This record gives sequence, structure tokens and C-alpha cells, in this order.
Amino acid sequence: MKILGIVLILAGAFMFFSNSISFTTKEKVVDAGPIQINADKQHKVDWPSYAGGIVAAAGVVLLIFSKKITQEVEIRRRRYWFQCHSYADHECDLL
Repeated sequence: MKILGIVLILAGAFMFFSNSISFTTKEKVVDAGPIQINADKQHKVDWPSYAGGIVAAAGVVLLIFSKKITQEVEIRRRRYWFQCHSYADHECDLL
């Protein structure tokens, strides 16, 4: 989850400073036997600048929650370990 949060923050920063992205694809115009004619077609994807802020904020929230979840798992693991090692009859070995 941390990696996804970092990716969202980076994508959000890119989206905030760049309001669009453009790319080119090749399309077949004519395909008549041995003769082929291709054309380059430009595509452009636009988004509002606040969308980048929303994506970056979602990444920050994801980082915060992943840290809290990691801490909670560690607390539960330590409690379990202490509980299992405090009994003389080793009840936790059966789990």
C-alpha cells in the first residue's frame, strides 16, 4: 500500500503541473494487398488541475493509513508473542 501511495503522490504532482498529455498512434488508412498507407493520429487527454491535487491527497491518505495498519499489526503480533510465551503449557503451539 505504501508503494501505491507514493505512485499516487507522484502521479498527482505530475497531473497538477501538467494539464494534459498527448500521444501519437499509427493507423492504417489503406490496406490493398502489398500497398499499405499509414497515418499518424494525435490524441490528447485533458484534465483539470485540481484533479492532480485530489490524486496526490489520496496518496497521502493511503500512506497514513498504511502506516497505522502496519503499527496495529505489529502491536497484535507482540501481544500474541507475549501471550504465547508467558504460559508454561504452551497453549499457543496448537494454533
